[in-house]
Amino acid sequence: MAFWIKWGIFSSIGSGAGVLLWVSVGGVMEAVGFSSQEPAEVALQSAIVGAVFGTCFGLGQWLALRRSLTNSKRWILATALGYTLVFLTAGILLPGGEVASLSPWLQITAGFVLGGLIGLLVSFLQWWLVLRHRVAGSAIWILASAGAWALGFAISFALGIWFGDLTFVAGPMVAIAVSGIVLGRLFRDSSES
Repeated sequence: MAFWIKWGIFSSIGSGAGVLLWVSVGGVMEAVGFSSQEPAEVALQSAIVGAVFGTCFGLGQWLALRRSLTNSKRWILATALGYTLVFLTAGILLPGGEVASLSPWLQITAGFVLGGLIGLLVSFLQWWLVLRHRVAGSAIWILASAGAWALGFAISFALGIWFGDLTFVAGPMVAIAVSGIVLGRLFRDSSES
């Protein structure tokens, strides 16, 4: 089976499990009193759900990586840490998370920027902790992943405007596919050199 297909399957399973746990953990935290808008509680809740989501997503990706890249368990840590920082930053800077009041083109632009920043931060940590000493030319992973997530979020925000929130999953699927193709190519090129 092609690497990008394994990557797509395991990344999708990991992110789906991450979203389910994120919603569950967030619900439990609200049920026990973390529902206020106090900055410290918002930050703590954001960091926890980011860590939960990132761990699940990283684990799914690692399941696809483990045969192509030995000793790659730090990928889970890099992804968990990346999403912890992403969620924490978003919780502090965008506590409501709403961009719906913006014009459609500004919403799409916001999706592009947010996706790019998420991809940039997470992929930098993945590169720093795992890829940089093991895969030749792997710095391209940072730009490719950031671009894939920028495109994916822009697609999701655009589809959300015209078709509703349930279409959000389309963008991450595009980002996962593009990033899987790039990472598979990096592995192939690295093994050939």
